[in-house]
Amino acid sequence: MKPSKHPLAPATLLALILFALASLGTQAWIETKMKAELGESLNAVLETTRQAVRSWRSDHMDTARVVANAPSIVRLTEELLATPGTREELIGSPAQKELRSLLRPLLTGKDYQGFFVIGPRQLNLGSSRDQNLGVGSLRMAQKGFLERVWSGETVMSLPLIADIPLPDSNGLPREGQPTMFVGAPVRNGSGAVIAVFAFRLDPSRNFTALLERGRIGATGESYAFDTQGMLISKSHFDEQLRKAGLIGPGERGMLRIAIRDPGVDLTAGERSAMPREKQPLTRMARDAVAGRSGLDLESYRDYRGVLVVGSWLWDPELGHGIATEVDVEQAFRRWESIQTAVNLISLLAAALFLGLLAMFSRMRRMALEDEERFHGLVESAPDAMVIVNNRQQILLVNEQSEKMFGYDREELVGRPVHILLPERFVENHPKHVGEYLKAPRNRTMGVGRDLWARRKDGSELPIEIRLSPVQTRQGLVVTAAVRDITERKQAEETLKAANRELDAFVRTVSHDLRNPLTIIIGFAELLLDKQRDRLDEQALSCLEGIRSSGLKMQDLMEDLLVLARVGHIERPADPIEISAVLSEVLHNLSEALARDRISIQATALASVRIPRTLLAQLLENLIGNALKYGCRKGNVIEVGTERLGPQLRLYVRDHGPGVPEEEALRIFEPFYRAASGQKHRGSGIGLSTVEKIARLYDGRAWVEETAGGGSTFWVVLMDPPTPSEMSEGD
Repeated sequence: MKPSKHPLAPATLLALILFALASLGTQAWIETKMKAELGESLNAVLETTRQAVRSWRSDHMDTARVVANAPSIVRLTEELLATPGTREELIGSPAQKELRSLLRPLLTGKDYQGFFVIGPRQLNLGSSRDQNLGVGSLRMAQKGFLERVWSGETVMSLPLIADIPLPDSNGLPREGQPTMFVGAPVRNGSGAVIAVFAFRLDPSRNFTALLERGRIGATGESYAFDTQGMLISKSHFDEQLRKAGLIGPGERGMLRIAIRDPGVDLTAGERSAMPREKQPLTRMARDAVAGRSGLDLESYRDYRGVLVVGSWLWDPELGHGIATEVDVEQAFRRWESIQTAVNLISLLAAALFLGLLAMFSRMRRMALEDEERFHGLVESAPDAMVIVNNRQQILLVNEQSEKMFGYDREELVGRPVHILLPERFVENHPKHVGEYLKAPRNRTMGVGRDLWARRKDGSELPIEIRLSPVQTRQGLVVTAAVRDITERKQAEETLKAANRELDAFVRTVSHDLRNPLTIIIGFAELLLDKQRDRLDEQALSCLEGIRSSGLKMQDLMEDLLVLARVGHIERPADPIEISAVLSEVLHNLSEALARDRISIQATALASVRIPRTLLAQLLENLIGNALKYGCRKGNVIEVGTERLGPQLRLYVRDHGPGVPEEEALRIFEPFYRAASGQKHRGSGIGLSTVEKIARLYDGRAWVEETAGGGSTFWVVLMDPPTPSEMSEGD
């Protein structure tokens, strides 16, 4: 056999093939690793930005709620409601001047642009500007904003274009400036909503500033958008948008640019063949407005037509979407450099170590930059931020944490998180953490119940906590945004004390009046019985009036005592079957039901953890109300329940004449008696008792028209957790 001229050729070829395969495998591994790190950075920035916006929003909503319920604000609002609604009368009102003087320090301290007190028919009764008074608030905010506040909610609007000139970035008044509102209901002494209180905010100075901090690299940006895909925060690329002709000179993209895909790169001078209004939403915006969170590390076009990678979500609590994006060119610039380096390394094996070392050094530096940016976002958060790993060790805290707990951060980092807990919670804390880590999720703790933290000096403070899990290269970490609610607790205790004093006053007065009233009624009846033949018609009429008025007052005092007792009964540990209580109530009302041939139809009655006596009072008042005012002889009264998570919705439905619309808004007020019910004996306390029971269990009561005629009374109750359930949520 003739020897080969190139005996090493097959081996060389095989080595080249193996080296090429190793090079390709290395490149694929590095690409996967870099994409994973990029995805973690995008998700971390996105989640931190969301938490910052939520905390900022919650702070302003708490401020609006506290101000709207302040006794001085309620008093001044009632005075403005009693003032004639002309601009001149409202401007000259002493209540207007006092209101402005009272709120001026808060407007300055919180950087609010103004305030509004809005009465019925959406009329501006109070404002920091004279020209706003005596006119309607039709352009105040998005559709449904005022209606939701009138229904009892505290609401923050999304940014929108103001209908009046507002100061621009140079302090000069200009048309078309962005604005936002936060509104809360003003309630009178009986709890009825009498007006809307609202602050005006400048979203370009606070709301969008939180989003601007969430950037990765020079071409990165975080922004917010509404359900129509409209940009509601500042754009990082206003200059590019002007050059592309999407906005005019001096204009900003905020509230003028829809997150639409032009199909071409507008920043490169290309022009889309499709009009802007007909272009589809970007891939990100389509998913987000449909409620789908996502992460795209391949590429898609943004509203400029530039290829980007990004992470996004839709937050129902905020009512808008948030996206964090960075241009593909920058995001994968590292990968292109690495690819070239690996190709050279495949030819120059001697340079392999140095090339890889440089590559990983660069990756580490960029990761540190991303980490520093993440730390900056945590540090700028308005709440105390405590980040904990799955071993319950503190990894990171911000300056607010040092102020709240009295520790230096060096004393906290690396320590177990239970050093921030009161001793009574420490023993069970590991079990609760373990349960949470089995199914980590965004969760708020402390709302509607007592949750406490411990400072370095051993003192305790009431708190709320929002937990957010984040997956990192080191595993799962949990971000806890901690808020001190001491002032809120003090306000709640003050209100509870006032209610206790009022209830005690009602019980005392009713008790002290009962004995003399019984004597008056008894003497009147005695005279009518024994002296009837000796008295003339006028005297008999006077005695009958004394007796009748005394009986009415006696009924009123009994109803007042029932109303005062609501809230002073311990709730049961075990659920109460509504069907059993209903049977007892129907037995008490059997004579009235039989007299008018009224039947009761009960459907799907659940169980609920509220005291049996209160449940009986609620059912008896609602069914008794239907018997008196809502039923014709031979009718049916329907009783049923629906359960929505922790909510129990109970209804009592009749098919009678119904409640006029103008009376439905006042029917739950104490002592209010509708015109349709004047012929029946009563005090107007029964439905007020129903409404008070509902509020006691974080719910509400209302009436609506029954289809085909009649009224349906609804009561919503938050079913309170059992003691064991409460301990599991610590």
